Amino acid sequence: MPTLFLLSFIVFALVRVIPGDAVGVLLEKNQDPKLAAELRQHFGLDQPLLVQYGRWLGGILSGSFGRSMLSGVPVADLLAERFPRSLWLMGGGVAVALLLAIPIGLIAAARPNGWPDLLASGFVTLLMSVPTFWLGILYILLFAVALRWLPATGYAEPFEAPLKFLSHMWLPWLTLGGTLAALTARILRASLIEALNQDYTRTAAAKGLAERVILLRHAFRNAAIPMVTIVGLEMGYLIGGAVVTERVFAFPGMGQFLIDAIFARDYPVIQAGILVFATAFVVMNLITDIVIAVIDPRIRLG
Repeated sequence: MPTLFLLSFIVFALVRVIPGDAVGVLLEKNQDPKLAAELRQHFGLDQPLLVQYGRWLGGILSGSFGRSMLSGVPVADLLAERFPRSLWLMGGGVAVALLLAIPIGLIAAARPNGWPDLLASGFVTLLMSVPTFWLGILYILLFAVALRWLPATGYAEPFEAPLKFLSHMWLPWLTLGGTLAALTARILRASLIEALNQDYTRTAAAKGLAERVILLRHAFRNAAIPMVTIVGLEMGYLIGGAVVTERVFAFPGMGQFLIDAIFARDYPVIQAGILVFATAFVVMNLITDIVIAVIDPRIRLG
């Protein structure tokens, strides 16, 4: 809570340092001084910064994020529409990343420096080297333009049109999951190689256990701790940080929504959006700590 409180004040102050305000955006070139003054008074922008912050914080504590300065729609309604979409994008991207990273990491660690490891490491290095926007454009050119299997842009609600939803989400999921998969696979490989050189895995091998059993049952559980940490942190970032992916596929998520609000100087939307991102990041860190404690009994004992 102290972190969120401090962050809320910093964001509130910084967005007002940006040149211009929502009144200037609303009036555009027709800058009538009298009308501009009336609008600033209507939005409370003529009040001291601390007074504005106190009113905004009081609204949040009472369950209100205020209204958008541009559309007049309650900010809570706008967030309720956009935030679930970003959760779908983040969840699918992480699922794709894990489906790619775990097999690659296991194959690479099973035979270090062998040809499977070299192929897996080369593939991971390639994924890490390719910019996200370029990977997304390649997917569009291949699957949407050349093969015409999937749409390049658009969105459908999952519970209204499930098949259409999946068709629109595959390319953003692959784009978002590819970069995360590369980092996760590299960390998992290094952790597995370290775990396979520990005494407990050597003891298991001396008992005659199969290599697959040692790798999956003994080494993987300990090696998964750094992987879970990285994935948990990345999930917090991806909720609001997938702006490039959303831009490439014209995805109506939180990242693009917040960028538009920043350009429009829509203060209530900016403040509420960043506060939601920060809260999601804190929650994801908490969930990550809980999952690590479940995986590793030593942490629970500590």
